Amino acid sequence: MIEIQNLCAGYGETAVLQGLSLCLADGCLTAIVGPNGSGKSTLLKAVAGLLPGVRGQVRVDGTQGLSSQQLALRLAYLPQSRPVPAITARSLVLHGRFPHLGYPRRYTAEDRRIAEAALERFGVLPLADAFLDSLSGGERQKVYLAMAFAQDAQNLLLDEPTAGLDIRCQLELMQALGQLAAQGRALAVVLHDLDLALQACHRVLLLSQGRILAYGTPEEVYRSGMLARAFGVQVERLSLPGGGAAYAFRLPSP
Repeated sequence: MIEIQNLCAGYGETAVLQGLSLCLADGCLTAIVGPNGSGKSTLLKAVAGLLPGVRGQVRVDGTQGLSSQQLALRLAYLPQSRPVPAITARSLVLHGRFPHLGYPRRYTAEDRRIAEAALERFGVLPLADAFLDSLSGGERQKVYLAMAFAQDAQNLLLDEPTAGLDIRCQLELMQALGQLAAQGRALAVVLHDLDLALQACHRVLLLSQGRILAYGTPEEVYRSGMLARAFGVQVERLSLPGGGAAYAFRLPSP
């Protein structure tokens, strides 16, 4: 669980987040949505302890002021932009086990088993010995997701994890994240696909200009009317045969 109280953060003298308070609960998959520049990525970075000068309180599993090592055992963070090091997919995924290594820092058979399982979960085990620069953008995305999964943290923050993935892979990823939440973990994902966010997540956090416009179940956020206000679009909820809903978006009529 991640508890956030009166969080203010930004870059240098530029303030982005303005006094955010919320709780990312265990067992819940939360979508973070909002217009460009609304503070979505900044929120994840602030919670992950990557921004200086953050004000307010962030408690991870009830504890505040964790060291980077302690935080890495409790929270995995996958940023939006990532390098492409000259290593194999297996080596990258093993990096997710680094917070768990004792001294001397050598991977155990268990670490290697967990890494293999993560590669398999995201469908890239056949690419384990391939170098990252030989993979497609979507394949690299899956490898990085496997690395975050291999970290085996209670809390998982993912910034645009569906970028570069085809629609089937997006749905499979969201299903896998839902399964992790069902195991009692707290997950938050930044998504630009509003329909995917509203269909696949338990809760939706809508940000605009560094503030919370709405936070609740997808149905609550939809009914609040704040999606239309934040994005300047018309939103329509469509009932699907057999249950469930899809959401359509269009520009307002002239």
